Amino acid sequence: MGRRFTSDNSAEAADWLARLRADDRSPEDEAAFSAWLNADPGHAVAFEAVNAIWESVGALPANTALMGCSRPRE
Repeated sequence: MGRRFTSDNSAEAADWLARLRADDRSPEDEAAFSAWLNADPGHAVAFEAVNAIWESVGALPANTALMGCSRPRE
């Protein structure tokens, strides 16, 4: 099988990224992540993509996330 990026893989990768960046990450989490990563080449592709997005968003100023957003009018 080739490397494939699917929405399922990206959702799982996002879950893993959050778990691995958590303050209470455990060695068991890291072992489970390693097993997940090695189970399918698409997992690595998805994780790399999600991590790249995380890192690029982390470089944005805090108020950028709110730019262009407006409250609904009542």
